[in-house]
Amino acid sequence: MNEIDLKKVGQSAKLTREQHGWTQKDVAEKIGVSRSLLAKFECGTRNLSEDTLNRLLDFLQIPTEEEPTHQVIIDYLTIHFFSCNYQKFIEDILGIAMKHLEFYESAPLGYIGRYTWNNVINILISANDPNKGTLIELSGQGCRRLSMLIKVRKRNWKNFIQQVFDYQGNFTRIDFTLDDYVGMLDIPTLAKKSI
Repeated sequence: MNEIDLKKVGQSAKLTREQHGWTQKDVAEKIGVSRSLLAKFECGTRNLSEDTLNRLLDFLQIPTEEEPTHQVIIDYLTIHFFSCNYQKFIEDILGIAMKHLEFYESAPLGYIGRYTWNNVINILISANDPNKGTLIELSGQGCRRLSMLIKVRKRNWKNFIQQVFDYQGNFTRIDFTLDDYVGMLDIPTLAKKSI
């Protein structure tokens, strides 16, 4: 199975940091940890707290000067499967080991429970009702975390989307966001043009 390997997440974070040209000291100061803790995380010998991991992954999303002035990213995503085999979807499609998830006995939309990872990726499960099936929901941060997981598995969004289709999944919601890093888009002007 393609489970998430925290050592690979650390290695991916290191690779991204190096691509930006940042030192461990630079990143550690920005996210509020010691350089030695960051080094141990990158080597896979220490885990970071959920809050620290979120700060690190958010920080690593900052574009470099070589990157475009605009970027379109997936900002919210829901995927529905007409199957109750949620563990297969979690491990095969998301690449997250079940041991990394927390289970809650309550869930919205009539589901009987939900598994969550870092409070940004939620998997809603049903009890033997294939029509309700399994619903995977990712917030904006969840999409960015999934992007990192996809990168760790040496895949891309196209591979991910194809795998969802291969497992008979349906994208029930996809929100995109346009990040303007240099302020070229003027919202009031765009609003006037859309009227």
